[in-house]
Amino acid sequence: MQQYSSLKDHYKFKDEEAKILLDLQPRMEGLSDKFIDEFYDYIWRFGTTSKFLKDKKIIAHHREKIKEWFVGLFCGKYDMSYFTHLYKIGEVHVKIGLPTHYVNSAFTFVRTFVLESIEENFSSKEQHLKEIKAVEKIIDMNLDVLTSSYREEELGKFLSLRSEEHTSELQSH
Repeated sequence: MQQYSSLKDHYKFKDEEAKILLDLQPRMEGLSDKFIDEFYDYIWRFGTTSKFLKDKKIIAHHREKIKEWFVGLFCGKYDMSYFTHLYKIGEVHVKIGLPTHYVNSAFTFVRTFVLESIEENFSSKEQHLKEIKAVEKIIDMNLDVLTSSYREEELGKFLSLRSEEHTSELQSH
């Protein structure tokens, strides 16, 4: 996983934006039950969700973890521990064979949910724009880190295939 500081640099994510997100946390925490209910309505539309969320125990655990992740988007502290946790979530997605398409689509829901909440509750246009920028960046960084697990898995498969091809070539000579 790339270093979190360079990730934040690439997204031009500033301490001021971390503070803005932290200031949004109480509101988002208050919306977390609504978020998780609507998130589940959204992902059940995929048609294959039950393949990954197979029983009530798994669903309850997943709901809890998604809710934690959602509130954590607004924690205000985006360090190596934060991004390592995201990377591990991505590794679980890879392990269970969850297609990246579902992750990307779910992030569309997350982005829309948060931006609609901000839209409904802003007091000044300047602050509103700052909140939007901060939210867009943290969501994009989350998606970047989560999907990096997929890229590394694909790279590992590619390198393994290349190694096998090379070994076969050497054995045939």
